[in-house]
Amino acid sequence: FEEHTRSKTTGSKRLLILDNYRSYTIPEFRAFYEEKDIVLFWMLPYSSHLLQLLDIGCFGPLKQDVKWNNQSINQSVILRKQDFFQVFWPAAQKAFSSQNIESAWLKSGIWPFEPERVLKKLPKPRQTSPSTSHGQKRSGDYLPFGLSSPSNRKRLRTILKNAVDESSSESVSLMKDTIVRLSCDLTLSKNREQSLSNALNHKQKRRKRSKRVLEELRSEEGSGTLFMSPSKIQRAQDIADGREAAKAAQKAQKAEQQLE
Repeated sequence: FEEHTRSKTTGSKRLLILDNYRSYTIPEFRAFYEEKDIVLFWMLPYSSHLLQLLDIGCFGPLKQDVKWNNQSINQSVILRKQDFFQVFWPAAQKAFSSQNIESAWLKSGIWPFEPERVLKKLPKPRQTSPSTSHGQKRSGDYLPFGLSSPSNRKRLRTILKNAVDESSSESVSLMKDTIVRLSCDLTLSKNREQSLSNALNHKQKRRKRSKRVLEELRSEEGSGTLFMSPSKIQRAQDIADGREAAKAAQKAQKAEQQLE
């Protein structure tokens, strides 16, 4: 960035807009750009779909054009390695055009500076209920998202209500809302952890299936060393397909027995 914008600077400072990638926050990175009078501005987390210029103006058209080009060449949704450059390069030239880049600046509201372009896309805050008899709004009337079920949210608010007097100060009410928000974050983190665990288990099962196929090939060869060839790769695929078919037939048979 510094090298390519050095000759184009019209003022004393330059602005560099960043996402929250970890390498962009290390002291060495910040010290380098501060020395060059470059102001660093980090976007808010989870806002790249609204502010990241490439996401807004280029990556969407690029993905769509790659899909169309591949279908016109291969008549298939599968992109083969030997066709990648032939499919990708025309799509990239079309997607990364001056028109798309300028449109991204406009849609993000960064230049010309129009923050309302982004703010109007954000969800509006929930309306709180009328004030209580004490003249204060009930913090329990605001229901943040993210907990696993309505019953869990209700249970958490009941615990907080019993622990803290509803007529207490505004700071205590704010603390109650903060606890609920943290509980939301915890629930989301648990869901992400479960998804990663499921993906890891699926990968480990695939590795075990591949290992069994290779062991069967070795037994057919009668040697410990296995040299792969196109015919052997095809044979491995046939073995894997056969096992999947046998497993599916076994499941179908069990289902028929249960119906009987």
